[in-house]
Amino acid sequence: VDGKEFFGNDPKVASKNLPADAIDKVQVYDKQSDQAQLTGFEDGNTEKTINLKLKKDKKKGMFGKINAGAGNKERYEGKFNINSFKGARQFSAIGMGNNTNAEGFSFMDILNFTGELARMQRGMSNGGGNININISGDDAAAMGMNGGGRNSGINTAWGGGLNYNNIIGTKLDFQSNYFYNRYNPNSESHIQRQYFLPDSSYFYNQNSFSNNLSNNHRLNLNMLYQLDSMNSIRIIPSFSFQKTSNRSQTDYQTLSENKTLTNDGFSNNSSNNEGYTFRNDIIWRKKFARKGRTFSLTLQTTLNESDGDGSLSSINSFYTPNGSLLKRDTLNQLNTNKGDLRGFNARAVYTEPLWKRSLLEFSAGRNSSKNTSQKITHDYNKANGKYDQLNSTLSNDFENTYSYTSGGIRIRTQKKKYSYAAGLSWQQAELEGKIISGNKDSIISKTFRNFLPNARFQYNFTKFKSLQLSYNTSTNQPSMSQLQPVPDNSNPLNIRLGNPDLKQEFNHSIMAHLNLLSPYRNKNLFMFFNMQATQNKIVNYDTLSLLGVKTTRPVNVNGVYNINSSISYSMPVKFLKGTVELSSNVGVFKTKQFINKAGNDIKTNSFGPEIRFDMNPTEKLNIAIGAGINYNKTSYSLQSALNTHYLSQNYDASVDWEMPKGFFFSSDFGYTINSQRAAGFNTKVPLWNASISKQVLKFNRGEIKFSAKDLLNRNVGISRNTNNNYI
Repeated sequence: VDGKEFFGNDPKVASKNLPADAIDKVQVYDKQSDQAQLTGFEDGNTEKTINLKLKKDKKKGMFGKINAGAGNKERYEGKFNINSFKGARQFSAIGMGNNTNAEGFSFMDILNFTGELARMQRGMSNGGGNININISGDDAAAMGMNGGGRNSGINTAWGGGLNYNNIIGTKLDFQSNYFYNRYNPNSESHIQRQYFLPDSSYFYNQNSFSNNLSNNHRLNLNMLYQLDSMNSIRIIPSFSFQKTSNRSQTDYQTLSENKTLTNDGFSNNSSNNEGYTFRNDIIWRKKFARKGRTFSLTLQTTLNESDGDGSLSSINSFYTPNGSLLKRDTLNQLNTNKGDLRGFNARAVYTEPLWKRSLLEFSAGRNSSKNTSQKITHDYNKANGKYDQLNSTLSNDFENTYSYTSGGIRIRTQKKKYSYAAGLSWQQAELEGKIISGNKDSIISKTFRNFLPNARFQYNFTKFKSLQLSYNTSTNQPSMSQLQPVPDNSNPLNIRLGNPDLKQEFNHSIMAHLNLLSPYRNKNLFMFFNMQATQNKIVNYDTLSLLGVKTTRPVNVNGVYNINSSISYSMPVKFLKGTVELSSNVGVFKTKQFINKAGNDIKTNSFGPEIRFDMNPTEKLNIAIGAGINYNKTSYSLQSALNTHYLSQNYDASVDWEMPKGFFFSSDFGYTINSQRAAGFNTKVPLWNASISKQVLKFNRGEIKFSAKDLLNRNVGISRNTNNNYI
């Protein structure tokens, strides 16, 4: 907003909360990276940026918006924003609350635990962290989080924030924001699975109910001090605090291939965690008199601590092939866990102009982080009614140190029509882990050395037509939970175990973009291609016992790749007074899993064409119609008889109509048809929403709206996963 970040870097926060009549112009451009702005040479790291320029009369004074609503089934929603701008000073406050699964403010996507904690766990890209909610693929499906994200289940969300930007004096540019978020997802999910074995299969059914609560505070500051025309210092501290409480109840059963009961049971899980993360970046940048000669130094520190406790109670029964009870296991446990992370990262970059349009870049860096984690589990003691029996197999101390040294060289050339860059970096990483489990100590020590090449080429046919090609390599370290050889028995029939012998993943990525825009004729063609191949990919190795208990352990494999491409073409259609867009996507995914020592190569092909019409018959009527089909086919080397293919069709239509006397009518309808799936999952889902509103008050500053969601009461989410050892 007027060249300043508005509540961080998410454009939806500004576009959804600033009134339209406050905006003078909308600028969309490719913002260069700080390094490119410093050197004056493109480095390919541009970011699509929207700048909302305010009208002069809105740059001083106060304006805002408030919205509140209530409905049946105890539904409510509300939000507000207040903005006070004066010259360079920008102050804004926003707040929201709803239980209608409304997105509210899009910073919620950042702050809810699935996103915020993933960032904390990554720490300084070391693959480990401490504020943990470990959500595996299986757990995510059980919680209804696959595919649907925050719109699965029923979500109650409250949040608010403050944003303050100002230029203080002549040298200090100050930006800040604070967010609070309370997020309470409540979900119910039902799963049916068919698992593969080398010579047969078995079935698994699960019903789960979860109620989770997350409270999060986050403060971000960004200060740029211009020492002089050649030197600047930027300081970027951020602090977040989170408190979570999770509850789940799950019942499950395993059936043999002929549908006889192998085992069944239920488990009640609870966990409470709280922790903080502090991160600070200090960046010194220096220009020299010769254009392109620069030096920059970045220092980053990270601190992270968490504490938590949890409980697990479950009863599991195991049966003989003829159906009689073989044995029954009971678990009743309490656990406590705590952890911390201390890390730093230092990186220096020097650039030297070679010729008028070429630049040589040298870089060197050092990164180190130390991670500790402790989990102590006690079993219930029937003799005294206390939890005082230490379970040594489920208790451990873990200390993990990860550090790497890197150095690189890159050449960048920028011509009138094209630019290119090519570079090579060297990286040596050391991973050391110490595990104290029961009375045993084990040491993990690994060293990884890699050369990481990268290249980029861009050709600009015209201002609006360009082709970009790039090749990159990167590494992923195994996470702490993947290395720890301590079983996670939160689901007693699906136990997870780490592997201290894991190697790091090595990724190759090839990407191509073709953009052909004709803005004056309103014709656009976009083509995209991406291929990623991974050496030493970390995948699951499943082992099934005679009692039907599955133990999953991560291992490394080769031959895993992912290819996806898309094409989109849009053009005006005069007789419809609108545009038509034709698009399609193609995907090929190959991975490998293991079950009882047998390898299972899994390959999935997908194809999905789509057509969309956007029409404006009059200035006051907008109509949109779309249709798409998605076809998926998956093959398995282990049991080709279980190869599967399925189809999903999606149709949608929407209308927005500005009626006389300040009335507005809006409606949208979506229809999903699932076919060629297992019985019970070929559901057709019609979803219809509608609203009517009336503008009121002076200058139409008020609006009264009546809306209805899911008018046919048919909303349900269905997803199929075929990239594992099961359907």
